[in-house]
Amino acid sequence: MAVLLFLPYPLQCAAKGKEKAPDVSYSPEDMIELTVVKKDWLIKICNKYLEYPKKWREIARINNLKNPHLIYPKEKLNIPIELLKGTPLDGKVTFIKGDARLQDGVKGAWVPLKLDDKVKQKSFIRTGEESALEVTFEDGSSFFLRPNTELGLTTVQRKVTSHLVRDLSVQAGRVLTKVREATGAGSRLKIQTPSSTAAVRGTEFRVAVDQENKAFTEVLDGHVAVDAMQKKIALQRDEGTMAKKGEPPLDPKKLLPPPTPVDPQPQYNPPVRFAFSTVEGAVSYRVMVAKDKEGKDLYHERIIKSGEAMDINSIPDGPYFLLSQSIDNIGLEGLPSEPHPFNVKKEDPPKPYRASVLKKIQYGHYETSSHPQNLGALAFANYIRERSQGDITVEVFPWGQLGGERSMANQVKNGSLHIAAVTADVLGDFIPELNILELPFIYPDRTAAHRVIDDKEVKERISKLCDAQGFIFIGYAEAELRDITNSRRPVKTPDDLRGMKIRTIQAPIFIDTFKALGANPTYLPSQEIYHALKQGAIDGQDNPLATAVFMKFFEVNKYATLLNHILTVRLVVVNKKYWETLSPEQQRIFGEAAEIQTRVNREESAKNMAEAFVKAKTQLVEIAGLTGAERDAFRKAVKPLLNKYRNICGADWYDFFMSKVDPLSGKK
Repeated sequence: MAVLLFLPYPLQCAAKGKEKAPDVSYSPEDMIELTVVKKDWLIKICNKYLEYPKKWREIARINNLKNPHLIYPKEKLNIPIELLKGTPLDGKVTFIKGDARLQDGVKGAWVPLKLDDKVKQKSFIRTGEESALEVTFEDGSSFFLRPNTELGLTTVQRKVTSHLVRDLSVQAGRVLTKVREATGAGSRLKIQTPSSTAAVRGTEFRVAVDQENKAFTEVLDGHVAVDAMQKKIALQRDEGTMAKKGEPPLDPKKLLPPPTPVDPQPQYNPPVRFAFSTVEGAVSYRVMVAKDKEGKDLYHERIIKSGEAMDINSIPDGPYFLLSQSIDNIGLEGLPSEPHPFNVKKEDPPKPYRASVLKKIQYGHYETSSHPQNLGALAFANYIRERSQGDITVEVFPWGQLGGERSMANQVKNGSLHIAAVTADVLGDFIPELNILELPFIYPDRTAAHRVIDDKEVKERISKLCDAQGFIFIGYAEAELRDITNSRRPVKTPDDLRGMKIRTIQAPIFIDTFKALGANPTYLPSQEIYHALKQGAIDGQDNPLATAVFMKFFEVNKYATLLNHILTVRLVVVNKKYWETLSPEQQRIFGEAAEIQTRVNREESAKNMAEAFVKAKTQLVEIAGLTGAERDAFRKAVKPLLNKYRNICGADWYDFFMSKVDPLSGKK
């Protein structure tokens, strides 16, 4: 009998020509401890507790049993949990949206899932477009599948008392995993992707697989070990990694913080627009609008580039939550944002022909709530409310909530928006003559620029031009000269700009100006400028000095020139049909309010400019001004451009306007 009992050992050793598999090592938390009782022997114990009793040799090795058939009562045996018999555990569908299906086994048919359905081990589940699914187990652990995700449940078992073992596979898509820590020591979860394996205990993390089979693991809480191509890395909280198929995982990388919504509102009237702060290192953001704060029931989801805004043109009335997370240059998604609650309530667009009986009208512009333009707009609204004794209330919508400037100009023209502040280059799409207001190097300074555009005859001509296209011009929202900053050298001549990559706005006059000066103009959204400057993607940018300070450009640009090259002019325009329904007294009130708006805007801008100059100096920024001769060199460089726009604007209007400019420039 003894010989027979030991027979397996010679058989194992006699397998000549076969390479012996390496011994598997287990940590203490991977095992449970059993106490031997009378009449126990190893094979009996293994028959009772192991999924595969023939693994008794492995138990002998782990416990260093010299004679595996001789064990004593009260002796302690360590047994790996993964070798124990398991009772299959079913998951339950606790959330479903759209098309989610289950396949029982590899060859089973795909059948639709519904709420409270059971999901068994050895099954596969998948979600379709704009779909989501949550499967929850008895310990509270859950797996949340985003759209177009495939998940296989290879093993889901309870091992002995409270030990749970789950082996899953993700072939495509994104899965958010929440594993309860109270699953017993030795419980574990493994998620296999085409490129790596993630093993965890008690944690919250995301696993995603893209179309190139790159696997992403992002840890939100706890610890995750990622293993691929014989390299194993440990991820801590707020860390992630990426593994390409056939390659080891990258070293742990810190997850980026989420972007912050800019000027979020508690209530929106469609279309809805969301803009975000710039997150250093982010190339894009995942933005989600959900009906719940956990982000399960998504209404809208989009990936936008850093610096872009997200517009939703149509969205039903009701409560929503805005969520976002950053995406870095290797595709890792960062920490989730706090849910920002907001409501949507669609208001019927005003009918211009009945506007005189309306109590509330809308005024849209593109600057932030702290910008001088918004302060001027609020002063405009307050004056109208007070002087009309509450008959007319103006609602101000900053930061493009009612659309981009071209969209708002169209809305004013067709009557779906009452008032907007729009730059001359945008209105130039409707009225080419207005391009003249932003021609380069025509104004010697800020005071002279304001004197020209405030000239009575100039304003009368602008009014006639606007009136012919369905706009009523009532005043200016912003009129500030622009400056330039860069990281390479002081700019005192056009040659200093030669070859520099300068960010400017997406308008023909601006692009043409920098090309004429030998620079390489490029457009970027405002929110992307800082990161592009820091990374060296661009050398400099043009904006008023106050904007450069506000946007912290002087952290990465140490040269500034008060170039005063172009005047940014925003005109306040009113829908013509709405204007005609106002009484003469109401029209007069609007005109007075527009003058107040201009004064407030310019006073606040002047204050900001003075403060910005001091702040820039404290940041050791080298600020240069231009002498008369230096300015003439820039004017000479753009002379061909002025001739071009004389043809675009019309010679008569151009010559008239320049007759107002030249005396202030020392010309006759």
